[in-house]
Amino acid sequence: GVRDASGGHDAAKSADTVAFYSADSVKYFIKQIEEENEKAGKKKLSDQKICDILNEKGVHIARRTVNKYRKS
Repeated sequence: GVRDASGGHDAAKSADTVAFYSADSVKYFIKQIEEENEKAGKKKLSDQKICDILNEKGVHIARRTVNKYRKS
């Protein structure tokens, strides 16, 4: 994750809007992606695939951060 300027908490940065997403927001995005995938009856997504989906949506986050957030 990226440190935000307000308090040093993990956050993901959107390059297009220069917006910061809190760790809780990113965890919510990951959960939504996983739920949509499950409803579609597809196999579990890899951390890298979730990372790619988030990057496409403008939420730039590392694969290892996706892994960390999935486990929490």
